Amino acid sequence: MAETPHRLGDMVEDYCTRCRLLTNHAIVSMIGSEVGKVHCLTCLFQHDYRHGKGGRRKKSEVQTLFDQVVSRLHKPPEKPGAPKKGSRRES
Repeated sequence: MAETPHRLGDMVEDYCTRCRLLTNHAIVSMIGSEVGKVHCLTCLFQHDYRHGKGGRRKKSEVQTLFDQVVSRLHKPPEKPGAPKKGSRRES
């Protein structure tokens, strides 16, 4: 089934860069037969049409950020008076 061509004022779902959500948008500009700009009906922000994509980071970028957070963590201090593993406390 062929997709109907978009026209000015039509509603499309797109990723809003301000809301950071996939929301309904109205088409406000066309470049030939392609959608150019859209207007978010939730926050009233106008932005380029993103074809519903956005808000996702590359896997390698996420892994790098995770590694940075983990490298800054430190081990919690040991409780005083608690025997260490492998050693006996003689009384």
